[in-house]
Amino acid sequence: MANSKVYSLGATGILTCLDARTGTLIWGKNVLEETNQSVPKWAKSCSPLVVDGMVIVTLGSKAEKSLGAFSADSGELMWRSGNYPSSYASPVVATLAGKRQIVAIQQKALAGFEIETGKELWAFPIRNPQSNCASPLIVGDTVITSSGYGYGTHRIQIKKGKNGFEATELWHSLKLKAKFADMVVKDGFLYGLNDGRMTCLNLEDGKSAWRGGNYGHGQILGVGGHMIVQGEQGEISILELNSNQEEVVMNFDALDHRTWNHPVLAGRILLVRNDREAVAFKY
Repeated sequence: MANSKVYSLGATGILTCLDARTGTLIWGKNVLEETNQSVPKWAKSCSPLVVDGMVIVTLGSKAEKSLGAFSADSGELMWRSGNYPSSYASPVVATLAGKRQIVAIQQKALAGFEIETGKELWAFPIRNPQSNCASPLIVGDTVITSSGYGYGTHRIQIKKGKNGFEATELWHSLKLKAKFADMVVKDGFLYGLNDGRMTCLNLEDGKSAWRGGNYGHGQILGVGGHMIVQGEQGEISILELNSNQEEVVMNFDALDHRTWNHPVLAGRILLVRNDREAVAFKY
């Protein structure tokens, strides 16, 4: 949501802009059809990134300019970039090495792009032959990215060199393989689901601090000193962000079927959903 407008990207590539108050359609378009791209194998799951008057989304499965920027006001295509098949993750905006930019993990690379033009600033190879789903996490001038299917987590340093920006690996760990879920950083430690099992890594060197319970391929939302964990079977767990041990402070049933969707917290309202139902909790 931005400037009283709501933006969404559907599973087949329909990008829409709605009035936030009334739900009236302002504009809508099939961005894959317009860019001669095809729907990825498991369809689209990217959340639109609204920045500087543009809506940034990943496009289709063709390794040809698979990141697109569209006018937030009209939907007009502004630029395309990135010669990698699109992933299932969402792009983010970050300032790295003094440069504000878009960071996106695609199927074969993690890369940074200039916001105004889409020019690729740097890239780091991701050699997971399967699907990249977790969005990149920014910590200072570093990017943390993780992938499932046995691949693991990278922490990558971005620096300004003589010939532009440079991306250098600080560490790679097989102790955290985030297949679907995003990750959380707090006080020098990284928390995430390692193929479903809650895991805490030391951010400095990537070494394991502890391993906890199995939540399946659920989702994580960091909130202050806690994280809300949406389990794959629909249950909700609230954990303290504790680098010494797993500490669960609350559990309750929320949904009763496979849940891969991200929970949302709006004030004191927790919204959860899957493909069968949506539920709101107040606490």
